[in-house]
Amino acid sequence: MNLRDCRFKTVISLLTGVLIFFVVLETAWLLGAKHYLNKYYSDAFVENKLNTIENTKAEIKNIYFEPKANFSLSLSADKIKISESNTPILHIENATANISILHLLASQIHFELTNTSYANINVIKDKNGQINLLKFIPKKSEKNITPKIKKLTLNTNNYKISFDDKQTNYKTQIEGKKLQFTNLNNKFLLIKTAGILKNNLVKTPTDFDINISGNIPFKKNLTKENFDFNILVNNLDLRQFIPLRKYIKFSEIEDIEGLVNVSIKTEKNNKPKSGKEIYGNISTKNIFIKEKLRQDSTFLKEKADINFDANIKKGNIFINKFNLKTKNHDIRLDGQVLYANTYKPLLDLKLRLHNDEKSMIYNLIPSEIKFENGLISKIKKYMPIATIDGEV
Repeated sequence: MNLRDCRFKTVISLLTGVLIFFVVLETAWLLGAKHYLNKYYSDAFVENKLNTIENTKAEIKNIYFEPKANFSLSLSADKIKISESNTPILHIENATANISILHLLASQIHFELTNTSYANINVIKDKNGQINLLKFIPKKSEKNITPKIKKLTLNTNNYKISFDDKQTNYKTQIEGKKLQFTNLNNKFLLIKTAGILKNNLVKTPTDFDINISGNIPFKKNLTKENFDFNILVNNLDLRQFIPLRKYIKFSEIEDIEGLVNVSIKTEKNNKPKSGKEIYGNISTKNIFIKEKLRQDSTFLKEKADINFDANIKKGNIFINKFNLKTKNHDIRLDGQVLYANTYKPLLDLKLRLHNDEKSMIYNLIPSEIKFENGLISKIKKYMPIATIDGEV
């Protein structure tokens, strides 16, 4: 037997050994893990583990583990219900989930909630500022490496998400008939949902139907044109966001009100080299934003309609139409914004004002936009009046 034949047999032996090893490992995973998990992690065992958490009552029905050939683990349950002091905080029915074990060993989380018939999450912030769900998240340890979420997928047919802030008596609730959510490594986002938004500060609920997908952040990925929007929002009352004003960038806001309807859609333009088209309508009524001083407020009490149509191509925005129209306004804008995805975009715009009351225009400008010597605040205070008809 020559040296070449010996090397060939050695390689074959190694490959056979590796193959046998993976067959044994796969068999042990598929059969051994399935037997062990379903024997020891029964409904009662999981309930008892969760019940050791302070003020927690768990109810688990028909939990089942199914190892997969790709070394992922499928988990299903007819019912998972967790309550705190007799208040439900998590309730899921007919759920199926999947988590990748190989990625978890690499400190990465690939998790899919592939299907549920019903999901209810109740988030409560108590008077001490503590959020109920946080106690179910393991505390960070200096020795342990916290896995990073690389893939998160959620699918449910009916869902309800509630938030109750005991510090401010702020309550809001989202009820939907469908929800599809995917986040891939914070680079791709998919959201498909429809339902209603309720709040204890307003009487009329908000209807919404939202379909968003694309590479994120959207501004940095304008050149790829890999994004789609289809957004419908009806009867959005801005008063329900008053308790959230401390989280808004304009920290000087003291009050906000008004009704907003939104319709935005994107389409692939059929014309050659036209890129992605984005168009829609935003209508408002009784918009009022109160800042620290009354003269620094922004308001548009009358009904307003904004219609727009633009094309996005290779990071450039070509504005075909932008029209703000009210009883006393007819403001039109067109032109282009080149290099819109950069920090120094190039503006080439044409603004047209027709029979417009100047006294109304400056009320639309937030005083957070600073001019030398507080010009905007002074104009709002002394209220000069003029009529404008022209273009810039």
